[in-house]
Amino acid sequence: MTDGSSDSPRQLPSFETDAGATNGVPVAERAVASGPPATARTGMLVTLASVVSICFLWLTTIPLGVPGEWTWQRFSVHDIFDSVLGMSIAVLAAAAYVVWVWCGALRIEAAGRFERAVWLSSLVIAGFVWLLVVQQCPPPEHRRLKSTWVLYDPASSGYYFEAVYGRDDVGSFLAGYVDRMARGDVLHEGTHPPGLYLIHRGLVALCEAWPGFSRVVNSTRPPRISSSFATVERGARFAARGLTSEERAALWLASLLTQLTAAATVIPLYALLRCTLIRTQPLNGRDNRTGRDSQESTPEPNGLRGRQSRRFVPSETGSFMNLPRRTAWLLTALWPLVPGVAIFLPKSDAVYPFFFTLLLALWLRTLERQSMIRALATGFVAWIGMLLSLAVIPVLAIVTLATLIFWWRESETPGRTGIRLLYFCAVAVSVFVFATALASLFCEISLPHVWAWNYRNHAAFYGEFHRTWWKWLLVNPLEFAMAAGAPVAVFALQGSFRGFRTILAGKRRCLTPLALSALIVWTLLWLSGKNMGEAGRLWLFAIPWLIWIAAIPESGHANSLRGSSMRTLLLAVALQAIVSMVTVGRISGFEF
Repeated sequence: MTDGSSDSPRQLPSFETDAGATNGVPVAERAVASGPPATARTGMLVTLASVVSICFLWLTTIPLGVPGEWTWQRFSVHDIFDSVLGMSIAVLAAAAYVVWVWCGALRIEAAGRFERAVWLSSLVIAGFVWLLVVQQCPPPEHRRLKSTWVLYDPASSGYYFEAVYGRDDVGSFLAGYVDRMARGDVLHEGTHPPGLYLIHRGLVALCEAWPGFSRVVNSTRPPRISSSFATVERGARFAARGLTSEERAALWLASLLTQLTAAATVIPLYALLRCTLIRTQPLNGRDNRTGRDSQESTPEPNGLRGRQSRRFVPSETGSFMNLPRRTAWLLTALWPLVPGVAIFLPKSDAVYPFFFTLLLALWLRTLERQSMIRALATGFVAWIGMLLSLAVIPVLAIVTLATLIFWWRESETPGRTGIRLLYFCAVAVSVFVFATALASLFCEISLPHVWAWNYRNHAAFYGEFHRTWWKWLLVNPLEFAMAAGAPVAVFALQGSFRGFRTILAGKRRCLTPLALSALIVWTLLWLSGKNMGEAGRLWLFAIPWLIWIAAIPESGHANSLRGSSMRTLLLAVALQAIVSMVTVGRISGFEF
């Protein structure tokens, strides 16, 4: 197998197979899967961390947060006895999910583009079903109310409630949105742009315009959820009238779409993991080591034939080497099993990871492929993100920092590289500015003023609710790790160490810009104290960063990802499912 420290894209692993090979797995892959010492250590660490996290949740009463400021509540052990059936079904679902991921891992390397799309689509469906099942682990009353009441209750969010009971039409609402933000609400509405309101208003309008569609949607809602919601709605009496059939359909549809969007995050996450790991040739079109044009066609080495020839081969521009599809697939499969996703559904926080991960993947593909179309898409997705939440700001910081690292890494041709990067940045920014101007022109809403007020209101939260910075400095990483799941946290920690070793070794060309940028931005976010309390929910959008950081290779080589054998990653997927199940069944993300 190729030496992991080599920069040369010509030294490729052999893909000859022998008669005894399992499913024709390439020799290079079997060498990684044979289990180097680091692989065994990774498996032990992941197992140990999972056991410790489960024992911490179930066998201790240590507060989950800072007492007197904010803590997450544990379900009573007596209440959990009522969830035995839900837990049992979740165990079967976890086993089925792991088997399906294993089947996909056997096929993904040799699969063509269409088959890969089918496998990723199936992972979305499997993730959606898993999220449905694992949310049956909490006590009955909690699981019956959570999927709808969280969106309906004005104290929990308020966007659906305003969309249904608000007196203003959409145009008047948007025109007066800046004044609404100036009222200084520091909890929900005052800290968010109008995107969530527009989504709920659109769903209500859709269901009212198509009564037949509303009936179909309502028919998918379990009767126990309907009866529990109706009972609590009558008791709460938040409004003078109850919800109509169409409005109930819109509420249930919003819950389902939130969960589907959360599950669909696997698609941009897989694309992100498959993005650039190593720059093998500069942007000037010539390889400085060989003097050959990067666009020249080169004969394939012996053994590189057919569909498998795409593994570890530089991409279309001849300039990049990518993470193996099998490793990317197995790491991606961890996302639906993240405990925080199931705990905080159907809050909008579960939607953000899809859009924010898509933004990162699009921009890295823009840098990799020099694509104006992707630059345009990046600008539009960034605008959608800012329409939903200011939580996209750290993601934009990652994009900016990754671009600077990319330029520094290509400093052999700083002039040409800088001009191209400025061009793509200008394209993305132009789309963002153009969309903002259109909103101002046609909707009479000044989004920059809205964002300014959102930021002020968020900062004012800590003026009304006391938080101790140094306490949350210690608690937030632990809460974040619990929300992500012990296997994901261990992988991310190992990836961080590998990234720092790459930097200390001075291997600039081996840097992975987005992963390194994500690590830096998260560290700054952690130290800033912007989120003191509820980090497990508020940082849900950043958990895909942990999975991406886990993919940082040793010395920048795609084939040297420590602990990345199929056996170890499948073990991590199984343990992540177990951790997810017991965490969701123990921690309450909401109070009713």
